Amino acid sequence: MKTLLLPLSFFLLGVLIGAAVCWSKISSVPDFQPPPPRDPGKSVVHGVPQVQVVGSERYEFGLMERGDTQEHTFVLTNVGGAPLELTLGKTTCSCTLAELSNASVPPSGKTEVRLEWSPKGNSNAFAQSAEIYTNDPTQPVLRLAVKGKVRQLVAPDTERLSLGDILSTEGKSASFRLFNYTADPLELTSLDWTDPTAGEFLKLTSSPLAAADLAGEEGAKEGVLVEVAAKPGLPLGPIRQTIQIAANPQHSFQIPVTGTVISDLSWLSTGMPFRRETSLLTWGTIDRKQGAEATIYLLAKGPHRNDAELTVDKVEPPGLIHVQIDPPRELENGKSRMFPVKLSVPPGSDAIRLMGLTPEGQAKVVLHSSVPGAESIPLFINLSID
Repeated sequence: MKTLLLPLSFFLLGVLIGAAVCWSKISSVPDFQPPPPRDPGKSVVHGVPQVQVVGSERYEFGLMERGDTQEHTFVLTNVGGAPLELTLGKTTCSCTLAELSNASVPPSGKTEVRLEWSPKGNSNAFAQSAEIYTNDPTQPVLRLAVKGKVRQLVAPDTERLSLGDILSTEGKSASFRLFNYTADPLELTSLDWTDPTAGEFLKLTSSPLAAADLAGEEGAKEGVLVEVAAKPGLPLGPIRQTIQIAANPQHSFQIPVTGTVISDLSWLSTGMPFRRETSLLTWGTIDRKQGAEATIYLLAKGPHRNDAELTVDKVEPPGLIHVQIDPPRELENGKSRMFPVKLSVPPGSDAIRLMGLTPEGQAKVVLHSSVPGAESIPLFINLSID
């Protein structure tokens, strides 16, 4: 019996010792800890960038004044899952990409693009654009556009006024309109000629336009009719004057006025370039050593053709051109008469250049006639004596 108890005692003791050792090892294992959180700044972003314009890629500015500068700020957002990279690209001639606030836009981020434009052409319709290069694979080029209408907010409906041919004994009138596209009342603070002497024969008047006269002019709030009346008795030849207009303090205009005063006497040229509307003969270049001669004709019609008498009134510059009026020849079975007017530059004349665009830079010959209403007949000449 004792023999059996002794081995059993050793067995139980071994079990207890083993259990104690196992418990000691188990209790030394540390408790479970969750993994540390990842640094958001170092996280890997999956996906692609995608650019989107808040609102619209096109901005309509309505109406603006020519020569002014306007701007608009477009807001771009990145609705993709990777950083959006932007680069300023090309613009059309009247646009400037003034500013890009951020060239790199994170997902869900925004940036601003400021666009400036300044219309300078003559067209009333304005449409320009600018390009933004992106790394959005679906839209590598983003086009931003501006559109609207351009005009002077107070403007005449013509750049120049022509009276055409004017009978010296009758006179003639012509008119143009001045439109106001603003909400401010239109007031003409000045309406006159740049040449004070023009008012002796050319009368300027203005009157408000009726509502019916505004119906065909889009955007016009009110307007003024400006009329030019050429009085009877104007000297023969071209009219080249300029109207100076001031409408409210910030608007001013100059309107050239042209015309030709005619009568029963009129110039004809058969060999050299001649502009009838301005009575301008282009003689061209003359060799000062050899001199030159030319002939132009004065045609007389009407009831005074047979008793018309012509004389040389003046030449400017004095002595530059010699003028000789030959006896007239009858034409059309006596219905008209033609006076040859011979012009000559003597050999050895001083060098001079008179090739101006206006009478101040041209030579001038003035004839005097006995025909009522055609007492003064000017002829302007462009020439260069070398």
